Amino acid sequence: MKTKIIIIGMGNMGKRHLQAICHLAVPLEFYCYDLNPVALESVKNFCQQNFISNENITLTTDHNQIIANISSQAVVIIASTARGRAALLEQIIKQRPKAILAEKPLCQTTAEYEQLTILAKQEAVPIYLNFTRHMYPFYRQIKQSFNGSEGVLFKAAFPNGLACIGIHIFELMTWLTKTKSATVVKSQLEAAFNSKRAGYQDFYGSLKVEIDGGQVCTFVSRQKDQTAIIEISSNRNQYLIDESKIEAPYTSQISDKVVSDLIEKGETDKLPDIFQSYLAHKILFDYMQQVGRENANVT
Repeated sequence: MKTKIIIIGMGNMGKRHLQAICHLAVPLEFYCYDLNPVALESVKNFCQQNFISNENITLTTDHNQIIANISSQAVVIIASTARGRAALLEQIIKQRPKAILAEKPLCQTTAEYEQLTILAKQEAVPIYLNFTRHMYPFYRQIKQSFNGSEGVLFKAAFPNGLACIGIHIFELMTWLTKTKSATVVKSQLEAAFNSKRAGYQDFYGSLKVEIDGGQVCTFVSRQKDQTAIIEISSNRNQYLIDESKIEAPYTSQISDKVVSDLIEKGETDKLPDIFQSYLAHKILFDYMQQVGRENANVT
């Protein structure tokens, strides 16, 4: 029986997921959905340019059709923007797919996130977040080097905003430090700005987060920053990282590995799941609330 790969949102990210997954050596059936017919139409040219056969690809703007095709034999990839994603996820989870792979942020409030974790557990649907730094060999080696360490500290300065890039850095911190609790103890908003996606915002500013044991981690995003600079230290190791020097894999190079796991085992250790990513989302949402931007659309 063919596994259904259902991709919701056919912008650049959705297309890159398709590019990676279509080469898996297993029988697959693709359903690609977007409300925007122009985005769907662009898939045809993308397939032609990247030598992708569209023989098993169905393109649709019909929401009901895409939901009806979700079953226990389907892996669902959510690459749409965050607005309305919580309601969409509720529908999908109730269809009980084999697994879900979603872009970040999963939703736009802590309350939405907590409701989704309850529903995912209730329906036994595994959900993974596309925090790709988990698949960087460099960061996996760092994580291993911190095994048994105490008092791990984390500092980061990075461009492009506390929402779009910041949530990735928050999640990197919680993963590397094995954080069990995180409290935003100081927040500052330098400026809000419109992100590249129309109708969405991001923020320049800073925050301090107190994690297990009382250590304080700091995060700064400024317009002048050109690349992410991250400092991680413990009683045993210290790293100063310029991310521009790291060879980072693209989505089109890693989605196939994740989806292969999901098809074969229904789970993966290559990305964090909805429960492991909770603190990273909460840090972002708490920051937004503290600076009076809790109603901003972020993606």
